[in-house]
Amino acid sequence: MDSIYIPCNHCKHRNGNTVTCKAYPQGIPKKLMLRGEHDTPFPGDNGIRFEPKS
Repeated sequence: MDSIYIPCNHCKHRNGNTVTCKAYPQGIPKKLMLRGEHDTPFPGDNGIRFEPKS
């Protein structure tokens, strides 16, 4: 089985092991997670984009 890379897992804005983050406190949209990137605007992200964990 192929694995899917989900950048949210490596983003400093993610809230622990939840499916929420600073951009989406009510839940990260599945379409965004499956898109495989969040370095361009996505509806509702309030200008917050992927930034790698340090």
